[in-house]
Amino acid sequence: LKMAADEESRELVWEGKLPVCFAVHPDETRHHRDSGSNCYYMLVPRVTYFPIVLDKVDAHFRRVSGADREDMPWLEYKKSPLKWQYPVGVLYDMLNIDKGQPWMIYIRYKDFPSDKIVNFNSRMAMKAYFLAKIKEADYLKHKSEILNQFKPDDFENLWNALAKDDYGLFWSTCKRLMVDVRGGKAPFKYIPFIIYTPDGNRTQGLMPAVESVKATQEEDCDVFQTKDHTLGHLLTKFNVDHESGNSLQVLIQGISVSMETPLQWLSECLCFPDNFIHIVIKQNQY
Repeated sequence: LKMAADEESRELVWEGKLPVCFAVHPDETRHHRDSGSNCYYMLVPRVTYFPIVLDKVDAHFRRVSGADREDMPWLEYKKSPLKWQYPVGVLYDMLNIDKGQPWMIYIRYKDFPSDKIVNFNSRMAMKAYFLAKIKEADYLKHKSEILNQFKPDDFENLWNALAKDDYGLFWSTCKRLMVDVRGGKAPFKYIPFIIYTPDGNRTQGLMPAVESVKATQEEDCDVFQTKDHTLGHLLTKFNVDHESGNSLQVLIQGISVSMETPLQWLSECLCFPDNFIHIVIKQNQY
């Protein structure tokens, strides 16, 4: 029953979509009367990255903007460029967006802000980054013992599944990253995570999934048992403020998660496709 519930959680997370309205920035729009070309609406998966869905948006707006072929597209929200390497859902959770309306994002072609964002508009660059994150995650979880058994087709399956929004294909490969080298269930050595705080900083580090706790002493021999580390343990260890009255939210996949939730479960069921738990700390909006 628990395995069925965990599987359902993973699939529900994958199926999450965000309504987005893309538009060319007013400073870059040609004068023309085709109002149907002014906006491009799309339901964007929370677990994907903007470079994966940008091709269609770019093709729609290049004629409208009059951009040259060599002009690199970039995205802007409330006068700030959006970072390509953050999953879409993480960006959405970090920003103060009116939840009752589609997310309004400008696509721009001029004055690429190279001092603020990395150029990830190439799908191949995005693929390389995504697969590098998966390798980093497996090193933390299994010292790369699982990925060392992967064939090139396995990596292609992970990328193609993300690009095609195909959960079945993705999980058929990714499930191997959730077990030990023998295919059994064992706690991960370390939990892959990234914490995003309101000051714009990111935190990563080494956090074991469990700790050994002394249970009893028998015949001059200490007996230990394992105890799950929780989300609260993680935030406390890395000195992340998450208890400032009711002024802060802690979001994973857009969900306010209990501090008592085991990290192992979060890593198996609420991680993003890169196998990291992305934890957003943000100010409550009243």
